Amino acid sequence: MRKLTETELQAIKYRLDSLSLSYLEIYDELLDHYITALEQVNSEEFKTKKEALDEEFAWSVVKKMEKELLKTAWREIGIASKSSDKLWNLGVKKIGVLILSLIVLSFTFHLFGPDYFYALALGSFGGIIFLILFFNRKNLNLTWSIAPEKHRPKKVLATALISISVLVFNLIHFLAILLPKILINSPYEDFSAIIYLALGAVIFAFTWTIYNTINLKSFKLNKQ
Repeated sequence: MRKLTETELQAIKYRLDSLSLSYLEIYDELLDHYITALEQVNSEEFKTKKEALDEEFAWSVVKKMEKELLKTAWREIGIASKSSDKLWNLGVKKIGVLILSLIVLSFTFHLFGPDYFYALALGSFGGIIFLILFFNRKNLNLTWSIAPEKHRPKKVLATALISISVLVFNLIHFLAILLPKILINSPYEDFSAIIYLALGAVIFAFTWTIYNTINLKSFKLNKQ
């Protein structure tokens, strides 16, 4: 076994970067696999061995690995969310947060109405997303650039969570805008209040699930 030169390491990283890997876990796994395998051969055999590894981990193979990893992440999130929503698994702190949140939401609904209740639920969701981005601004490898060279793989958990959050938020907010407009000047116009109440409750429930399932600072699943 030998230690790879800096040039050899850069060649490996260049290959991995060219694959535009989506998930950091896959990147780290492949990097470790390449290094371990190539340390077993001498420098004269490096190119041949690397080409064999490139063929073994072709783009189609890597994308299949990413797909399987994402499925695993979804499954783990589902298991963690079901477990974390059980009241007997909550600590004193989280029970306190839940009770306080419900009190604030109840007062908001009774004092200001369902539209403000819905707005507050949106605010709670936005607050959770802000905290996630703030605590993990370095680990998430976020960038506004669309240039390929600026692409950095992200943790699969982050990708899964952000994807479902965007989907849920857009769907619920779309319904909150569309349904009340449809009911205007109809016999069911008064149902707009119920719509805001229901959609606000769904958003709050989703926000609570995120808060209770994910450690906001470490961005890891809470193990019950």
